[in-house]
Amino acid sequence: MTDQEADDRMRDKPNPRCAACGTPYRAGDRFCAHCGTVLPEGAPPPPPTAPAEPQREERPAWVLGARPATVIGGGIALLLLAALLLAIGQLDDTGTIVMLSICTAPLGLLTLLIGIARYLAGAARRE
Repeated sequence: MTDQEADDRMRDKPNPRCAACGTPYRAGDRFCAHCGTVLPEGAPPPPPTAPAEPQREERPAWVLGARPATVIGGGIALLLLAALLLAIGQLDDTGTIVMLSICTAPLGLLTLLIGIARYLAGAARRE
């Protein structure tokens, strides 16, 4: 039923009124527009339920979820980036690029060590 049809039906019937303040309301209203009182007309039907989404399995971060060889490769790539930044930074007078190199190098080392530790742990489990 459209809102227009509901309005037409309401014109034929006397408008119900709020028990608290006497303000008329339309069928289907849940609260009085004037005082906010809950109206006695039945609550509207509950909204249709959406189909449940399949549970997505939580995956760990790439350093912990990727293959050890991938993590080792990422560590090597970060170390190469740090070396490249250090070489380019020698041409820069401000020292900003050298600072980026200094920040990137420990991250590359840490990633490389995590990859090696995961590789060794996997090898120990296989034995």
